[in-house]
Amino acid sequence: MTITQLSNFSVAELTETFNVAFSDYIVPFKITEDQLAEKLRTANIQLDLSPGAVVDDKLVGFIWHGLGWREGKTVIWNGGTGVVPDQRGKGITGKLYDYILPMLKERGYERSVLEVIIGNDPAIHTYQKKGFEIVRTLDCFRAKATPSTGGTIKDVARPKKELAQRILNRPYDWSAFHQLRSWQPTYQNDDARMDLLGEQVKAVGAFLKNELVGYILFDARIDRGDIYQFGVHPDFRQQGVGRYLFEIAESGKSVPLKVINVDAAHTPSLSFFQHLNFERTIGQYEMTLKI
Repeated sequence: MTITQLSNFSVAELTETFNVAFSDYIVPFKITEDQLAEKLRTANIQLDLSPGAVVDDKLVGFIWHGLGWREGKTVIWNGGTGVVPDQRGKGITGKLYDYILPMLKERGYERSVLEVIIGNDPAIHTYQKKGFEIVRTLDCFRAKATPSTGGTIKDVARPKKELAQRILNRPYDWSAFHQLRSWQPTYQNDDARMDLLGEQVKAVGAFLKNELVGYILFDARIDRGDIYQFGVHPDFRQQGVGRYLFEIAESGKSVPLKVINVDAAHTPSLSFFQHLNFERTIGQYEMTLKI
């Protein structure tokens, strides 16, 4: 076995290995080469900082590393770790980290972050052996219905005051959004990722007498239900503003809405999704490592 950088492989090779590695995952994945190329771009994956394991001239394991910023410091995000089924149990993930961590430290990176599905105990154990620590629990939600079957939004009070919606254009006023949201998004939904997604993101603000009291960022495509960020001013919560924004996001969609990585410590958000007719799909741990 040899360890090298993923920059030595084509998109076709990366796609093939990814699909084999995740074919029997807790949540099975399968992607196309175009989808992988788009993920590499929007997640700012740095293939020269991403290790791969090779056996008999074949890529059999990998870690995708994205480069971002949090709290004014650079952060390395694990955007995917995978090992093909017939090579598991050989400590490949640990060897990938043994190869790449000294390189990351030499280049001045100070922290690595990842999310791992709760219940994936072998992966959690491997990360903990390398020094990762659990810093928060995250919940993912999916609407129980689609607009075509009568809509999702139920059981949440309608706005008590007259609201107006406005499309929010780039460049976004991130400082204003930060004052509205209740928890920090994880890497794939953070502010820098939203900028990289470009026109794929639609941003809508809820205004009361020209004051921004809520916002939502969601996938603009009708066949994608992703909610990226949302927030409501503390003085206007539990007054229907959140429902108002989610109704806007749901309008015209052909698929259910979904939200990933909600901070499970923020119980009002969990209650909001329960009343909104969403179901919890999976839970994850966010883990960090000081390099």
